[in-house]
Amino acid sequence: MFDRFSDECKHAMDLARRCAEQHQSGYVDDLHMLVGVCRTPGSLAVQVLLACGQDPIAVVARAEGRLASLGTTASATSQVPF
Repeated sequence: MFDRFSDECKHAMDLARRCAEQHQSGYVDDLHMLVGVCRTPGSLAVQVLLACGQDPIAVVARAEGRLASLGTTASATSQVPF
């Protein structure tokens, strides 16, 4: 499945998966993806945010705050698929 993804996309997906694991989620959702693309330097998402006057670091902080408030959906030992 991932063989068609660009290296940048693979990197963002890996960061999203790590974010999901950090927040003990059993799946990768939109907030995890947002964190992943915002943490990918030079990504189109980062460029768009900057062009709109938004700070990607602040977007990540807000997304992670929201994730923390949602709680966990999996045990700490489970691994998110990807």
